[in-house]
Amino acid sequence: MWWRVSILGCPDPKVHEIAYQYGKNVGIAFQLIDDVLDFTSCADHLGKPTAADLKLGLATGPVLFACRQFPEMNAMIMRRFSKPGDVERARKYVLQILIC
Repeated sequence: MWWRVSILGCPDPKVHEIAYQYGKNVGIAFQLIDDVLDFTSCADHLGKPTAADLKLGLATGPVLFACRQFPEMNAMIMRRFSKPGDVERARKYVLQILIC
């Protein structure tokens, strides 16, 4: 969206690229914060249940980062956290790396 606004306000392609990169990076930052909050906030603050992404079978940034320290998470990711206890165990591992 940012690059579209820049096209209207400036004909310089360099400005369009800068606006595009800015918008992309703001979006990535927003997503990372949202992913971390899914593990660290309560449902009342989020407006959705905690660990919602895990319950949907999604491996977000914090989950992938935790895999480096807890390789057993790879199997949980492959089965989309479908076995009993997967969501709770994955959440515990992610919280361990976020707190350190």
